[in-house]
Amino acid sequence: MIATKQKTAAFVPVRLSSSRLPEKHLKFIGGKTLLSWVILRLKAAQELDEIVICTTSEKQNEQLKEITGSEDVSLFIYDGNPDDVVGRLTVAAVKHSAEICVLASGDCPLLSSETIDQMVRTLKENSEADNVLFSDINGRFPIHEGIIVSRRTLWELADKYSDTAALREHQFPVFLRNVYPDKFSHIKNVYVKDADIFYSVNHRISIDTPDDLKFINRLYDILQTTGVEFNLKNAIAVLIKNPEITDLNKHVYRKTLEDITHRVVFFVSEKPLNGYGHVRRAVETAGILVNRYGVGVRFLTFDEPSKKIIEESGLRADVGAADKLIPFHKEFPFDVVVFVDGNDTITQELIDSIKASVNAKAIVLSEPGVADNSAEEIFQVLGN
Repeated sequence: MIATKQKTAAFVPVRLSSSRLPEKHLKFIGGKTLLSWVILRLKAAQELDEIVICTTSEKQNEQLKEITGSEDVSLFIYDGNPDDVVGRLTVAAVKHSAEICVLASGDCPLLSSETIDQMVRTLKENSEADNVLFSDINGRFPIHEGIIVSRRTLWELADKYSDTAALREHQFPVFLRNVYPDKFSHIKNVYVKDADIFYSVNHRISIDTPDDLKFINRLYDILQTTGVEFNLKNAIAVLIKNPEITDLNKHVYRKTLEDITHRVVFFVSEKPLNGYGHVRRAVETAGILVNRYGVGVRFLTFDEPSKKIIEESGLRADVGAADKLIPFHKEFPFDVVVFVDGNDTITQELIDSIKASVNAKAIVLSEPGVADNSAEEIFQVLGN
């Protein structure tokens, strides 16, 4: 990295409390974690003076202190609302005195350092511009996800006018979607035409769910087998040659600004006489909720073996009895509790007490059947 007259820093939003794929930034792709891949891409960029991992003061994020120390990058801990992404990034930019700010998604292991450099140079060369956007080719935009390059003054303006929870919980939609045209009418964009290969495939390359992780690891394995470097250009070449790979995660739901975040907890009561089949069926149902419907899912289960089964699928589980559900709601404010009852031991009294205590809806799956049907039934309960 080289110093510049206009300090340029990359800000990477990271929280380890993801409800669709817990601690996703610590999941492995080959021999590196997702976060390590992101940092590696950013360190390869020549126009960056600093890399800042931006997290919150939630307890589960404490392990980022050791990780960022070993990676030799900065860590910013935001003490405000954990869901306030705009505030977190803006305060970090001010604290680190960045004049040019690069928002780099912490969810994408295939960031292009060359593209980031091109965007930063373009902004530096156009002193009247505030923000960099991609040019399209016949209506198609490049595959990149989660790259925003702007002047800090634009981030500060966005922070000022992001006046709803939805605008603050996402990455600067107030100016990217031109929510208040009169407030941003003076903002000037400059456009970058990227390499043609980046326009050749349109598919998600970020990791939000277990199926996204399977997709990225499949790309990694193919490139590793052929002795080719794991990077975006080579990954695109694989997808052009093997388009069926996209089947692994093409069904994953992409959340929008308008989406309400739904949370579901599965409570698995106890082991029936015929083993853990009900746990595996519940896991399959939960996976559909996560991938197809964008629902956050946690499990509260009865023993360590069932916990292991659940966590092997990429979902998060805790061991505990029904009396743990109410305090559990403070940590994970679920909208629906799904009682997975293999032995028909869940009483109406228990259901009513949970519903009354945490204002959540409830559904009982006495014998989880076809996962698609169970997931649809649960999602309908969420929407009513």
